[in-house]
This record gives sequence, structure tokens and C-alpha cells, in this order.
Amino acid sequence: MGVVITEDGLKWDGIVKTQVNGKETYNGFIAFKELASFNCSVKKKFIRLGVELENMNIKNGSYTDIELAFKYDVESEPDENQLQIEIDKLQKVFITLINVTKNESSIPDECNGELITTFIGDKDSARFYKKAFAKYNINGVDKFTFVFSFGGLCFGIFNLFHRRLYKESLIWFLISILPVGLSGGILYIASAFAGAFVNPYLVYKKFKRTLVQCNSHGMTYEEKLETLKSVGGTNGFTTFLIGIVGLIVGIGIILLFIRSCFG
Repeated sequence: MGVVITEDGLKWDGIVKTQVNGKETYNGFIAFKELASFNCSVKKKFIRLGVELENMNIKNGSYTDIELAFKYDVESEPDENQLQIEIDKLQKVFITLINVTKNESSIPDECNGELITTFIGDKDSARFYKKAFAKYNINGVDKFTFVFSFGGLCFGIFNLFHRRLYKESLIWFLISILPVGLSGGILYIASAFAGAFVNPYLVYKKFKRTLVQCNSHGMTYEEKLETLKSVGGTNGFTTFLIGIVGLIVGIGIILLFIRSCFG
């Protein structure tokens, strides 16, 4: 069926490799009112064109990002000049749809999807944190609520260190080594479960502190993006370590598979 522009919004059905919030799907709908807060970019995706829509307002709608796949509007794969024409043409269509109901009122920084993605450092992780941050901020007021983090549960202090929350990870470490004996073991388990719910909130608080500093210095939007990128993201060493562990685990799985097949 493809993409259909209705009187209420945008509907898609039967498109190959469509991604909604990081999950593959084949149908969906977004109202024009919700689409108004999205940014649009068009890129080449293998033998197709991918329209990437990112929600700039985490308080608006249920989608954080949408990626639609389109065939070329020519019989064969276009050359570089034709490809750029195809990209510009498709991007113009979606920008027009977005601007039809564009809300000119400014989006609060703490609800700005682009700022959050820049601070977190990668699009996949940002999906989780956007949903979490939306729950922590109620009409501009910070409020703790329970958001479960698998990384916080399993890795606790390491997860905080990985997210470059060094002071928080040190405090968490000192608390975890103080108790001894049976009560210490119980407290350690309680600490691990607490990390599952507290860690995302600590990431949010660092994000908000950085925004306050940016605003106090009267930074432009571009300067905010640069600052959030420099203080956010993940620790390079832990990222490297995770990559090594993942490689070892991957090799181990392959070796086990080979052994099971050939004895």
C-alpha cells in the first residue's frame, strides 16, 4: 500500500523495514498535530531512501522516532546527481507536511528531543532516556518516578561510571562497601535494585544541571548542543571494554555453535 496522506495525518502500511521507536513494523499512523514537532532528514539506505523523523518534543505523542523506506522514483538506481534530486524532492514533501501544522511555540529545553539525543550520545539509548525524562518532568517541575533500567540493575556503579557520572558512582561505591556481613549482603542486593530505578534519574539530573549552566551563560542553541555533547555521552574506556567483552562473548557463541555442529 505504501504511505498515504489522509485528512487527519500520515498513514503507512506494507513498507519494507519501517522502524518505529527502534522496532520494525509494517503499518502505523501519525496525526498532523503530532507530526508538527518532528524534524525530518532523508538519507540513502542501501537500495532505498530512508525518511528519518525525530520527535523534538518528548511530551508530544507516543513516537520518539520513525523511519520510513521508499523506493526510488526511477526504474534503476540513480546516479549521484539524480539521487540528490530524489532526496531533495522527498524531503520537501515531508517538510511541507510538518510545516502545515507547525507549532511555533518554543519547546522547553528539558523536553527537546535533539538536546537529549546529543547529551546521551546515541540514538538507540536516547529512545529509553527520552521516555524516562518525559516522566521526570511534569509541567516544568522535576519529579522522581519509577523508571526501570536493566543496565542500572545489572551494572549499578559501572553503569553510572559509563554514563560519566563519576561523583555519583564514587558515592554509590562507598555506600556499597561500608556494610559487612549478612546485613551488608541484603543491603547490597537492595542497592542493586535501587540502581535500576535511581540511575536513569541521576542521568536526568545531570542533563538538567548542564542546561541550567548553559542558560546562565546565555548560550545559543548551537552552543548548548556542543556543551551537552562534551559533558554527556559515555566513558571511552568503558565503551572500549564493553566492545571487547561483546567480541569475546560473540566468539564464544560461534565456537560453541561450531562445536555443536561438528563435535
